[in-house]
Amino acid sequence: MDLGVRRDHVLTFTLPVPQGHLSQPEQMVAFYRRLLEKLEAIPGVARAEAATATPVRGRWFGMTFTIAGKPPLERSSRPNSGFQMVTPGYFETFGIRVIRGRSFKEQDNAASVRIAMVNEDFVRRYLPGVDPLAQQITVDQLIPGSRATGLR
Repeated sequence: MDLGVRRDHVLTFTLPVPQGHLSQPEQMVAFYRRLLEKLEAIPGVARAEAATATPVRGRWFGMTFTIAGKPPLERSSRPNSGFQMVTPGYFETFGIRVIRGRSFKEQDNAASVRIAMVNEDFVRRYLPGVDPLAQQITVDQLIPGSRATGLR
């Protein structure tokens, strides 16, 4: 069965980072950049990426969100969807095809306009009958070193 994800010549692993070890976004970015540079320096490694879960079998966590232009909802009534953070080359590395729009780039960072990618299931469930590229969503912001979130 074609799952739409490259499975040959790919190694995935889990790297637990102790709670509180990386408490600032800048620390997190620097840590993962160094890690990916070291992994890509290993002979035979073509690309290295980081993500909060692996494709298909990953442990995605849910985040509440709102869709701009729809009536605001109390936090407990907001829809919840799987959420994953990935580095810019993630989709290319795993051969995941982007149907519309674009993949993430190095220029997509905390100082740039925030972007998100959604899958076809998300569009069917939450954006039926509208152009997903013309929509805006608001997702709670993750606070490093905390289980709490802030509205973003």
